[in-house]
Amino acid sequence: MGDPDPAKCEEALGFIKQQIIPVEKQLGETKFIAGKEITIADYMAYAYTDQARTVDFDLSAYPNINAWIKKMDSLESVKKTKSKINF
Repeated sequence: MGDPDPAKCEEALGFIKQQIIPVEKQLGETKFIAGKEITIADYMAYAYTDQARTVDFDLSAYPNINAWIKKMDSLESVKKTKSKINF
């Protein structure tokens, strides 16, 4: 695959920082991404935030996202899936 392109990495980081702000705001207003009930949106967003953790993206400035991640981490379905894919 070769070495990462620093310019592309910076571009991706800028995109992530831009997109994470409305998610942080939404999770300050609702229990889950799309409201009071868990939906596929939560599982999809969780996959992205899980990847952010694996590349050491600092999520400490986003308390609502961190609380939501803990909530997602505690779900039996997430635990079961992660155990099957060796996380």
